[in-house]
Amino acid sequence: MEIDNLRFMSQENVQNIENLTKDKRRLLVKVCRLAKKCDRSVSEQIQDEHLEEIQNLKTEIRAKQDRISELENLSMILADDKIESFYDGKFSNEVRQTIMTLLTECGVSQNKVNDVMTVVLRNLTGKHLTRLPSAGVKSRLLIEAKRVAQKQIVDEMLSYEYDLPDKIDPNTYIGSKGNCLHQDATSKFHKHYQSFQLTTHDNKTLSVGLNEVGSGDAASIMSSFKLIISDLGKAAKHEPEIVSRLICSLVATMSDQGSANPVFNEQLKELKESLLPDIVNDWDVLDTKTKSEMANISSFFCKMHIFVNMASEVDKCLNLFESNVCNGKNPFAFEWKESGAARLTRTASKAFTLHGCEKSGVGQHFETHLKERGIKNQLITFRGHRFNHLFYAAGATYHHIKDIIDFLDSWADPNGLLKSISFDVREKAFISGIRALGLIDKLITGPFWRIIESSKNILELTPVLFHLKNMLQELSKDASSLLNGELVFEGVDVHKDDIFESLVHPTDDPVLEMYTQMALELCIGGMLLILERQAKDQLPGGRFYEPSVGDQLRGQSVPTTNTCSERDFAQLDMLVKLKPSASTTSYESIIMWSNNKTSRWLENLPENEKKKVIDDARASAPEMVESFKTRQKALFNKKLEILRAKRENKANKENKEYTQKVKLTGKLNELGGLWVNIEQIASYKLKIREGPNFNVLLKDALNAQLQFRKHVLKSKGPKEKFQQSSKGQQYSAQQLENNLAEIMDLNKENENVEVCEDKLQYFPIHETRVNINTAKQNLVKKLMDERKKITINQQSHLLPKIIDDPEVLVGKSFKHKCKEEGSNEVIWCPGKVLSVHVLKGKKTEFCVRYEVDDDDTEWYFPLLTDMSNGDLIIDNM
Repeated sequence: MEIDNLRFMSQENVQNIENLTKDKRRLLVKVCRLAKKCDRSVSEQIQDEHLEEIQNLKTEIRAKQDRISELENLSMILADDKIESFYDGKFSNEVRQTIMTLLTECGVSQNKVNDVMTVVLRNLTGKHLTRLPSAGVKSRLLIEAKRVAQKQIVDEMLSYEYDLPDKIDPNTYIGSKGNCLHQDATSKFHKHYQSFQLTTHDNKTLSVGLNEVGSGDAASIMSSFKLIISDLGKAAKHEPEIVSRLICSLVATMSDQGSANPVFNEQLKELKESLLPDIVNDWDVLDTKTKSEMANISSFFCKMHIFVNMASEVDKCLNLFESNVCNGKNPFAFEWKESGAARLTRTASKAFTLHGCEKSGVGQHFETHLKERGIKNQLITFRGHRFNHLFYAAGATYHHIKDIIDFLDSWADPNGLLKSISFDVREKAFISGIRALGLIDKLITGPFWRIIESSKNILELTPVLFHLKNMLQELSKDASSLLNGELVFEGVDVHKDDIFESLVHPTDDPVLEMYTQMALELCIGGMLLILERQAKDQLPGGRFYEPSVGDQLRGQSVPTTNTCSERDFAQLDMLVKLKPSASTTSYESIIMWSNNKTSRWLENLPENEKKKVIDDARASAPEMVESFKTRQKALFNKKLEILRAKRENKANKENKEYTQKVKLTGKLNELGGLWVNIEQIASYKLKIREGPNFNVLLKDALNAQLQFRKHVLKSKGPKEKFQQSSKGQQYSAQQLENNLAEIMDLNKENENVEVCEDKLQYFPIHETRVNINTAKQNLVKKLMDERKKITINQQSHLLPKIIDDPEVLVGKSFKHKCKEEGSNEVIWCPGKVLSVHVLKGKKTEFCVRYEVDDDDTEWYFPLLTDMSNGDLIIDNM
């Protein structure tokens, strides 16, 4: 049918050619007649009168001629069943672009791409390519695809300029919206990858590049960044100061709060500051404020990672809750450091979902069990739900708790996984824990996640974070409102599904209700701790709580999360499994084209510009291949250097341990050997009692015994029991003796073996209340200590300003860190600054008065020195 259509089209084209040829002849005759109609003077007059008409006719003739040529070529193509794909020693740009798109955006493998093109052309047009690319050419085209994608990124990054007026007004903010740089790292099959993404000033998200690196420190991140920026600079040939312009287009960063990331952010800011003079005219005449604003980079941190860290902290809180409610353990569970509620959530997802454990799971049977009763399985797997799995899956597990018990009671010969679930699902301590987690999901983390997803930029979250902090503060004291399903975020949708109804439905069990509220209050206290730590920059006292005009402008291009990095790594995870032999460059090209829609960008270019981009990519491929080989060699040398350093460290550690053991053994021989009971301690005390240095000798002997047990015998016990001091306070001889006696007792050879019970042993209610209140008080103390650390860190940035103008402290209230003699306890004494006593720069003395003093005693202290040491907090600063 298609062939018949093509033949008809060919015949139609022949007829069109004949008609156009006739029209052409007719026009030529008309022109000729006009020329011969009069003599030369009359002809010229007529030509002048009809000049426009003659020009139009000539233009029309040329158009007809072009159309005739086009139709003749088309007729030849339609008549021929071959399409010329290779000429002048290379494949046509159309073929190259098609293969790039198929390999990257369409997910076609290199082995199948020729077959795909052949089948499509044969079935749709009845034609075939005269030549198909080899495997080597297709691999090279993936390298060319990377260069094309880099050209797209450069165009997007440079689509804005700094807004610099001719005359600088120091009172007006200078600058412009720019790009936000995202970055993250991951490990796949023992290889460490660093990736970068970009959110442009008009909120487009682009994948910028992916590199394999030797380690995850700040130096490796910066090295990877410079390599990618250098490649982008090479992609933008003939662009002046291109690398400087690309780096200076960055006005913000987004990442998680890993230890290396703040260091990298600071290095990036310094790099930008050093490059600005290259691209800004009259940089030297700009004032300091303008230069500082232009060099500034606002560093933001992903709010999605708050969920992950909250889940970890909540697990610890549930462990604390369970240890204060009951005693015992699940005899069928592995000895993992997780709470019983978290274990039940994890094992239920593993056993009762279709994508759970292949060996021990019974997902299909559980599905059948539920369908028989007309119930939908609400349980989810960990994969694909990393960030909110603990909270959501716990609620789903609580919803199905009766279904799980019914199923397990009817299941013959359960395996170890099912036995573990059967034990946990019948214990109130764990049931109340998963119910608490489910309520947190429905009323706190779920709505909060939807707010994060719907916010235009990260600064829109500031009032939400402040509201959440206040609500968590209240709920950590009394969480009864959550049991009734009261909203935490007014106006935000709550998914009131079957799980929600199960969670808020009264249990008619006052003990379970009490346990659930206790678990909620402890968990929420832990969540408050994480929120204040992870979102400190957008809470009161933080840099972005009341952002400057510059920070507001820079924040407009910053999304609320770093999900674009997670998206790239999800693709990388799939690619390394599907294409394990592919190079990092291949992974990089596929990720960049599929996320950035490079084929669409290429199609929208003018034809001459597109040809230029593809030709440049082809010409650059050999250089890119050599560059990749050079970097692989450098990467190998970096890994080899790390391996050698680890070997050297291990050898040094072993030598140090051996020397220490020899020294401790010699010391022990001087003391008559290892002491194994308190009688030997008493005997040694009698032996040295008459000596002049009794305390010194006794402490030295006790320390030697403790260190021998720690380093040679590897005795178990709390680490502080083996130390010589705690919180800066040296232990007395009596404290050391008590510690040694405790270590001896803990490491007796004939220890009592705990009997495994078939159920947990619950403490009396009044004892549980006391234990939980103590645990909450400890959590509050931990929270207060964390707040002080955050405040100290925030106020350290104000120190230079206060040194320049000490008078700003006069009248301010403060808290001074104090420690009483003979005690390790730290207290913060409130006071007030009365005046500046003596000006000495950082050592300036202030006149202060403390609230604890009954009289009007005045004291003189160098408060700025204490402030720099973290021993002073200024209120309302």
